[in-house]
Amino acid sequence: MATESFYEDLILDTEEAIANLEKALDEAERRGPMVIEGAVGVTNDPEFLRKFMESGKDTPVDARADSD
Repeated sequence: MATESFYEDLILDTEEAIANLEKALDEAERRGPMVIEGAVGVTNDPEFLRKFMESGKDTPVDARADSD
């Protein structure tokens, strides 16, 4: 069980930060809810995660197939 709060203040101190948040919210709305059924693995590879998020695919397996 967590002993510390996961909540942190979100500081939007530049126009760029505001634009980035707006873009992220718009993209999340466009994609819809995250589908986690059938998860096949865990990764911390930032390049793979970037490609997956940009692919708009439902599963990492689909994104990985395009990256070969």
